[in-house]
Amino acid sequence: SGNDIALLVDRTPPVVSSIGPTGPNPSKASSVNFVVTFNEPVNGVDVGDFVIDQVGVPEASVASVSGSGKTYTVTVNTGTGEGTLSIDFIANASGGVQDNAGNLSAANFTTGGAFNVDTVPPRVTSIVRANGNPTTAPTVTFTVTFNESVTGLAANDFVVDQIGVTGATITNVTGSGTTYTVTANTGTGEG
Repeated sequence: SGNDIALLVDRTPPVVSSIGPTGPNPSKASSVNFVVTFNEPVNGVDVGDFVIDQVGVPEASVASVSGSGKTYTVTVNTGTGEGTLSIDFIANASGGVQDNAGNLSAANFTTGGAFNVDTVPPRVTSIVRANGNPTTAPTVTFTVTFNESVTGLAANDFVVDQIGVTGATITNVTGSGTTYTVTANTGTGEG
């Protein structure tokens, strides 16, 4: 008679709806971020709730968790290496994530998106003279091969070793991917 009370009962545990990488991908950064979204607002989310799922980046580690409500950002140190990196949510791993009604998370989430990580710098695998030796030509060319595709290569990325010759300089760099042709003028003198 006018004193009715409505009571909302919530017995449903919270679950992770998605985990996805955010930011440039592939990444060569020392850390990357994942956005973790729950189906409802939760509390108690911390680094202990996540494990690294990786191939080729064994030093990766969960660094921090920030956020509130339904959305959290998990920062992961990438370590060194080249491969894939994702995180998995482990329910009740560090005391439990719970919703506002106190229901503890009960389901792991292991199907989130991944970063392609490459923290290993490219390296030259060979430099081969492309024309005859000795030469009296005003220029010589070298084929430079890298272990992986590179971009932005320019003449100032190379230095001419001069023994008995003066004034030799790099004049041109062409190519793409893993193979480039470097042209140098031969300067003056013998060597």
